[in-house]
Amino acid sequence: MILWYNSSLEIPMKKIAILIAAILWTCARPLYAIDVLDVFKFHRDTEVKLQDNVSLYDPVQSHGVVSPFTAYIGQMVSRLASVKALADIPEIETPPLNPGEIIVEYVDPKKYAGIQDEVIRRNYVGVREFFVVNRNIEDVFRMATDYDHLALLLPGMEQSKIIDRRANRVDVENWRKTDASIFGKRKSYYLTANIFWPSEDPNKRIIKSQLLRGEKKKSKYQLSLYMDCIWYFESCGEQCTKIFYIGFSLLRLDYQRTPPFFPFISREVRKQVVEGVVEGGTRSSLAAIVKWGNPRFRDRPIASFSPDDKKAIAEEVETRLKKLKEEGRIRIDWDKVFD
Repeated sequence: MILWYNSSLEIPMKKIAILIAAILWTCARPLYAIDVLDVFKFHRDTEVKLQDNVSLYDPVQSHGVVSPFTAYIGQMVSRLASVKALADIPEIETPPLNPGEIIVEYVDPKKYAGIQDEVIRRNYVGVREFFVVNRNIEDVFRMATDYDHLALLLPGMEQSKIIDRRANRVDVENWRKTDASIFGKRKSYYLTANIFWPSEDPNKRIIKSQLLRGEKKKSKYQLSLYMDCIWYFESCGEQCTKIFYIGFSLLRLDYQRTPPFFPFISREVRKQVVEGVVEGGTRSSLAAIVKWGNPRFRDRPIASFSPDDKKAIAEEVETRLKKLKEEGRIRIDWDKVFD
């Protein structure tokens, strides 16, 4: 915070600064972290409603969540399943990458999913990732779907466990610390339905994930937002797997409709929230890259990882994340974000 300096007001300004710090500390301690979404409330001009009696995965289960992007994600899965390789879909514009390399891009909902509604566009963040690892597709896919042990690998994830399995669907309960907070991290709880798309091609695998709404609220910060995504795995050699991710997440923070006393910082908060979403997903992908690239972890199942192993991976992830940002491999078009 920058305070306008005036020598005659030096003592009062110090007292004000101390008072503000005391108030923030008193408020922040019991709350652990104040969620941005608790501060920047707004009324949406267009509200996307939960379809309580509809689930694309199981009509009997009532708590499936359908977003404006569910249909688009379904269509993309069908296209990925029908082509021989990712490069056969021109608009995806697959970049040339070597093992261990990654590119992360902000996705404009209007361009990629044809979303015209301005409020929906403003409040969704889309992310695409491309990366390659030195491992065969069977091993990579086995690790990616080891939901009971992913928390031993992924930074920020505290717990992950399978709560239901049927046919090609696996429902997973997750506890994660996220950055969508003003004063630090907060703990979030959420459920996902993960569908393994059937394919006769041994050289590719597809997972479609969608958020589920928990029947009982287990946390103050249970996520009830919308999320749809795809994980696509394609063999690029005996010990090479190409991975593509695309996903859309709803942020209930409309920077154009913040309270009157917040407009001067609303854009900056919006920027930080978007960066948090993009970088959070990037950390998970980087953890996979580190796992398959580091001899210490390459041939070990993640079920065998210790807290020290996870800490070492997290440290390498942060080093790589910083380098990616410096090299411009995390691409966010801020003109589109604030369009």
